[in-house]
Amino acid sequence: MFQIMPLKAKRFRSILSFSIIFTMLMTMVICATPKIVKAAGSPLLSLRKPVLASSTEGSNSTDKAVDSNINSRWASVWQMDPQWIYVDLGSTANINRVYLSWESAYAKSFQIQTSNDAATWTSIYSTTSGTGGINDLTVSGTGRYVRVYCTQRALSDYGYSLYEFQVYGDYTTPQPPAPVNVALNKPTNASTWEVPSWSTDPDIVSAKKVNDGDITSRWSSESWDPQWVSIDLGSIHTIGTIVLSWESAYGKSYDIQVSDDNNNWKTVYRQLYGQGGVDTIKIKASGRYVRMYGFARGTAFGYSLYEFEVYDFVNGDPTPVVHIPDMPVAKVVNVGAGSYKTNDITCYTPIYPEYKTANLKTPIPSGGWWQSILIKRLSDGIVPLPFRTQYTDQGLSVMNPGSGFVSTDGKTISTAGAPDFYLMTSNIDPMKMSAKVDGYGDYSVRSVLSDDDTFKMKTTMVKGSPYLYNEFTDASSPFITLNATTRFFDDKNNTILATDGAIVTADHIGVEVTNVDCNNTTKVRAYGIFAPSGTVFKKTGSKLTLQLGNGDNYLSIATLPSNANLNYYYQHAYAFVTDTKATFKCDDATGLVTTTYNSTTQLKRAGFSSDTLLALLPNQWKSITSATSLTSYTYPYIRGIMKVHEGNSFFMQDKFTGIIPQFGIPSDSSTYNKADVISYLNNTNSMLENNYMWDDPYWEGKNLQPLSQSILIADQLGETAIRDKSLSILKKILTNWLTYSGGYPNDYPYYLYYSPEWGSMMGDGGDHGMAKWMSDHHYVWGYFIYASAILASYDKDYLNNYGGMVEELIKDVGNPSRNDSMYPYIRAFDPYEGVSWAGGYGDSYDGNNQEATSEALFAYAGEYLWGVLTNNAQYRDVGMWVYTVETKSILDYWFNYDQDSLPANYTHGVVGQVWGSKNVYGTYFSTDPNCIYGIGWLPVAPYMTYFGLNSAAAKRTYDSFVKDKGGAENGWYHVIWPFEALSDPKATIAKWDPSKIAADDANGQKEWPNTYWFIHAMDAFGTRTSDIWSSNWTTYQAFVKNGNYTVNIWNPTSITQYVVFRDTTGNIVGTVTVPSMKTVVANPKNGIQPPAANGQVAAPTFSIASGTYSSAQLVEISSQTSGATIRYTTDGTEPTASSQKYTGAINVSQNMIIKAKAFKELMNDSTSTSANYVISIKDKVSIPTITPTTGTYTTSQTVAISDTTSGSTIRYTTDGSTPTSSNGTVYSAPFTVSSTTTVKAISYKSGMTDSDISTSTITINTTPTTTNLALNKTATTYSILGGNTASAAFDGNINTRWESDYKDPQWISVDLGSSYNVTGVKLNWETAAGKDYKIQVSSDNTSWNDAYTKTGGTGGIENITFQTASTGRYVRMYGTARTTGYGYSLWEFEVYGTAVNSNKISTPVITPVTGTYGTNQTVTITDSTSDSTIRYTTDGSAPSATNGTIYTGAFTISTSTTVKAIAYKSGMTDSDIASSIITINTQPTSLKIQAESYTAMSGIGTEACNDIDGGQNVGWIDTGDWMDYTINVPNTGTYNLNYRVNGWNTDAQIQLKLGNTILATTGVNTNNSWTTVSSSPVPLNAGTQTIRVYSSGGGFNLNWFELTK
Repeated sequence: MFQIMPLKAKRFRSILSFSIIFTMLMTMVICATPKIVKAAGSPLLSLRKPVLASSTEGSNSTDKAVDSNINSRWASVWQMDPQWIYVDLGSTANINRVYLSWESAYAKSFQIQTSNDAATWTSIYSTTSGTGGINDLTVSGTGRYVRVYCTQRALSDYGYSLYEFQVYGDYTTPQPPAPVNVALNKPTNASTWEVPSWSTDPDIVSAKKVNDGDITSRWSSESWDPQWVSIDLGSIHTIGTIVLSWESAYGKSYDIQVSDDNNNWKTVYRQLYGQGGVDTIKIKASGRYVRMYGFARGTAFGYSLYEFEVYDFVNGDPTPVVHIPDMPVAKVVNVGAGSYKTNDITCYTPIYPEYKTANLKTPIPSGGWWQSILIKRLSDGIVPLPFRTQYTDQGLSVMNPGSGFVSTDGKTISTAGAPDFYLMTSNIDPMKMSAKVDGYGDYSVRSVLSDDDTFKMKTTMVKGSPYLYNEFTDASSPFITLNATTRFFDDKNNTILATDGAIVTADHIGVEVTNVDCNNTTKVRAYGIFAPSGTVFKKTGSKLTLQLGNGDNYLSIATLPSNANLNYYYQHAYAFVTDTKATFKCDDATGLVTTTYNSTTQLKRAGFSSDTLLALLPNQWKSITSATSLTSYTYPYIRGIMKVHEGNSFFMQDKFTGIIPQFGIPSDSSTYNKADVISYLNNTNSMLENNYMWDDPYWEGKNLQPLSQSILIADQLGETAIRDKSLSILKKILTNWLTYSGGYPNDYPYYLYYSPEWGSMMGDGGDHGMAKWMSDHHYVWGYFIYASAILASYDKDYLNNYGGMVEELIKDVGNPSRNDSMYPYIRAFDPYEGVSWAGGYGDSYDGNNQEATSEALFAYAGEYLWGVLTNNAQYRDVGMWVYTVETKSILDYWFNYDQDSLPANYTHGVVGQVWGSKNVYGTYFSTDPNCIYGIGWLPVAPYMTYFGLNSAAAKRTYDSFVKDKGGAENGWYHVIWPFEALSDPKATIAKWDPSKIAADDANGQKEWPNTYWFIHAMDAFGTRTSDIWSSNWTTYQAFVKNGNYTVNIWNPTSITQYVVFRDTTGNIVGTVTVPSMKTVVANPKNGIQPPAANGQVAAPTFSIASGTYSSAQLVEISSQTSGATIRYTTDGTEPTASSQKYTGAINVSQNMIIKAKAFKELMNDSTSTSANYVISIKDKVSIPTITPTTGTYTTSQTVAISDTTSGSTIRYTTDGSTPTSSNGTVYSAPFTVSSTTTVKAISYKSGMTDSDISTSTITINTTPTTTNLALNKTATTYSILGGNTASAAFDGNINTRWESDYKDPQWISVDLGSSYNVTGVKLNWETAAGKDYKIQVSSDNTSWNDAYTKTGGTGGIENITFQTASTGRYVRMYGTARTTGYGYSLWEFEVYGTAVNSNKISTPVITPVTGTYGTNQTVTITDSTSDSTIRYTTDGSAPSATNGTIYTGAFTISTSTTVKAIAYKSGMTDSDIASSIITINTQPTSLKIQAESYTAMSGIGTEACNDIDGGQNVGWIDTGDWMDYTINVPNTGTYNLNYRVNGWNTDAQIQLKLGNTILATTGVNTNNSWTTVSSSPVPLNAGTQTIRVYSSGGGFNLNWFELTK
């Protein structure tokens, strides 16, 4: 009944098949895992406490080990020992019990250890015979930190994994009372909940499960939006924390709302980009009722919560600052006749790129090697070869993985192994830190590691660079944690730092690391550490600490080829790379594609080289044209040998050998039969004309490609009727996808959705992972782009009306612009490795991966063809460049054509998957060699004949396939036969049997014409060759057979082309005439010379005329002759055909004469033109410096103005006017300002350009402030002792005090409730005072500014006035040194200042609040500020005091509307904007249910539907099979019932059931044709209910059924 379709299996590799299998396995594990029952005794101390681990695997993060959820787990990386995980209990405790619940990957040998400092550990339990499962251990020990230290794995191929790590005991000092879940077992309600078929308990996933305290039970809603679940707390609470523990069906976008009456709800928190797991939400809000209101699901299922916990706000805790983002307003964007949807939060969207600094703006490239930093708190593996790095809980892990090893089963070349060391900084709290992307280049990324919004460690990683470039905010903070046996050495390889505590002062040292990889092989690797002069290196245990010298903050680390190279790498270590660019140019006249790599450097130390080093991959050094700059240094790597290049730039050149969309007629093949081809073409049309729409754009591509190839075949055969029918089908498919027609149910999922969060276009619905996982964009859209190029070459209506939409897809894949506001530059292409990665984020230990190499090339071939067709050189050239570079990498790294990329003991002929740091013989979806080889050869079209340019290697590859297969192919014939034909077409033709292709794939017949055409073309034309090439046309391919040359040429233009061919010496050997819109097969060596030159090329013109200019000029050169090549010189010589090719604007920054000449094949050269530029740039006077700078001051200020330009004059103003060289007071001496003044200054000097204007606004606030702003305000602190809480320092009582723990640092802060200009503080110390401390001010309780610094304090009462007022809401004392051996202790902490923005109008209240309503709604808007005016909008725009309708009274809305309102009043600050999204949902009177949309079923399957509306139907229906459907009936009454069925059994019959009641019985035998069958009417009650379609007689297929009233 169900037949495997090999090609279809491919794309379910990472999204469907794996996720389904994983879900099934996890379900079995969950069901088999016992619920944790906590015994009486000491309390659980570890619940949701901070956790660190040696490593994490995937999404199995450390927090999941202490969340009391046995359905989640922590897991370490695979195949590495030792591994550990520890929990910070927050304070010292006596530990008496540790509870471990292991997943199947358990530890055979492990210890339980305790520590007081997370550095020195004491073992309190040890075993070497662990058996996994539940380990409930009685222990005895004391410490703040508890660690599980694992040294031997039970499963050698995996790591360690814990469902739960629970620590019990008693704290040694009093602790604040444990928070109480005030929602536990309180009354609940929900919008819906499922009644799943797998249980007879109707409450199995009801609302009451959401707060029952049982983490194994859950609430689960129906699968539509919106949904909500609410809890009645019984009385009004001030809520401080909400914890949502999501099942895998999580809420992506939701509100937390509170209410006093269960009717009027207020949103207090909004999440737009949730990722599931456990969401801990900090708020301060009051209400009796609290609910989660979900408006966008994260999966296709409903919302499912294990637990919904609510905790009261704790007085003294800081009040969280909660920003409620506006709800995105969905819109449809029209592009020509097409359109796409955007800004709809309910659509599938990528993981939000959360971890980025403000420097990173959208659009953001995906599909690279560093993007995992963006989506994870730290990162997965980052592979800036020759390094492999990863941000971990211990810092940045570093190793040079080398060439790796072949696994015991021979299927993997792995480099797995423990890091050699970690780079970290001591001023980061690892419990709070995250990594963020701060910037990137074409082959580099700059990232920061910090525990706040500042950067504390910044690292630039450059692909190919043997250096990691680092900067620190604290010169004394860097340290390296050594993870293996280490020896330090100097330039002469003498051992240094040999003993613990040893110190050396130097600017560089070597590090020799002896480590063991996962193959248990010892590896010795060398590194260099390069620092400022005078740096102090100290070895302390397993750490190397650094005090960077001279107050500098930089450090570079290099991986060395050997110890002997330390000094050479030292010479280049201070050329820090700040940016990288890979640029290209395509030269039609030579057929060469040139790629230039340029690294911009910043020299950190004078006297050292400003040139960097780069290790080149084989795909680069084999084509490098600057070979003399290659050194003798090399690195073994997973791709082969990397060779070191010295210098900041190099370039490589490769030959472009042509792309055509289809071959000409293979009439020279003796077995070619035109009648067979026509029959095959008709088969393709018949198969697809009524079954052409797939609900996944990738699988739709499997229709687009054979249709496109068939069109070109039919056109050449003169079969216009067949061609036009194929064109009609192709156009229907493409225009459907390229037009948004209203979404579900009319258009879903056949439309495109643009995600602004990254800047990407995807197919909504079944998207093959290209949405959430951002994967495979090139694979998917390549089919659409290629097919569009073919369709548009025949259909100018499609080109004109849908070409804009096609170019949206092109820009999503291969955008030629670096400045596009919507899409990144060439999304997934890695120009350094020459690979288009498949994964969106590279989120694995080994970085990113790629398996379907030819599908990537197919996308760029499509972009190239579109560029040729539309005469768009940018698209054409990007396609040419990427195609040319990537084909080299594919031949080297996947197919080992040169036999130097793979180790000798790797016995397979191909790599199925290439990862950043490993190779795999396999695919995501199959271990069959048909698939492992074939995935690199599909789809079949002439672009993939590049494999045949080396026919011997192609033959060797096919022979290796047969060896790996153990015989000839037994599937994927339409892929494997064409590849075999590249080297042996006769053998392939002898196998031709179209029935095999049909049997291989249920839709295989559509592949018949293209497969037949391809293999016969190879027989007719011979093997590919680059000996013959065209100097004026690129859409051709050359072949040779028995010494005779043939070319296939495609001309999609409207004019005849004369294509000139040359041999390897560059001499013309012939010319072929190609009529418009034709594919021609010809002999290129026909001896025909090009026709006489037809006119003269138009002379170049310059965008800027000759002349004298006072600044640099960007000069563009153009010729009116289309397609002309411009050559130019800047040295005064006349340009020739070999001079510099003009590719873009020339930056003229000095005196220059440019001469230019234009050339075009078959035309006379233009005359030479020239332009003479004189650049006279005056030196500019430096900008003045005004002291003091802008700020608020409490006393009169003396103003001084200085300038560094000798002999300059300064003028200034104090009245707000702009100073000039003739306006303002000439500055002669400092002057005093006693009131608020804006000082502006300019410097000027004869013969120089005036300086820029500097400004300082000096606010003088001399009014003494006597009000203590901190009195009785909310306070918090790092620690307390003896019950002396933080609030005691702000209670106005000098007999109460705050007291901290006895260690540094400590802090105490106060929330002033709103922003103030803080001018000073008063500290009343107890004897235990602060010696060294800072007074800091913050606006967000996260980023702190130093307002005052104290050193050498002696306590007592300190009245502190700030030199400059500091603005903020929070004030704290941050102490770093104490006057006594005790802690810090303050009787009182007073704060003084003036209020900021204290007259702001209150925010309007809109009723009704955001929600879905079944009837028209009357909207009212109120504001509590007397005499304020309210303006509102209903079009999604932001209202202001001048924009929007003035509110005068209630108004009614009848359609879904976003109402926004603002209040304003003269003399006051405008209010914040209020917003309410009011959805009006009037229920339909017709319910049409697609058969495949069941919520549960038994015995049936789904298949592609050949009914008129396509899609899917339910099939394989036998007697007793059934499907359940959840429907929402709008009104009680009798409904007409129709079924759309194809029945062939005389007894075929359907019963419609509601529970045990049969509503109707209907015969559905339709004599094997699709027919609408009417049943007797059925009675239904209003509301949501589940009905069952029951097969009381099998033998039919069901497409849909409909209930109408």
